[in-house]
Amino acid sequence: MSRRQLRADDVDGFVLAIWDEIKDTEETYGARCLMDLRLGDHRGHISAHVRVVREDAERGELLVGSADVQWPSHHSTSLHALLFRLAIRANLVASHEWAERSGLPWGTPPPKPA
Repeated sequence: MSRRQLRADDVDGFVLAIWDEIKDTEETYGARCLMDLRLGDHRGHISAHVRVVREDAERGELLVGSADVQWPSHHSTSLHALLFRLAIRANLVASHEWAERSGLPWGTPPPKPA
């Protein structure tokens, strides 16, 4: 979760929070978050997508899950807010996959490497 309080007009704060959220997700769950923007079906609309992948020793790169968000929406009125929502979704995707794979209750973080 973000380490800072965010205001809607705090673009720099959102960018730092996005970076923090993605970095925390990647380090906590041993995954990579791949984000991209795509044009929407209507002029002025954008969709943002994230794929969360991890390396498996036997099978190579595995898709953990994916998520997407649309802009504009009632949840995200600015592009930086949209990207922050996507970063949060990436964390949820990774944490749900970890819980399923480990058999532990959702919200239980993986053990820290020694």
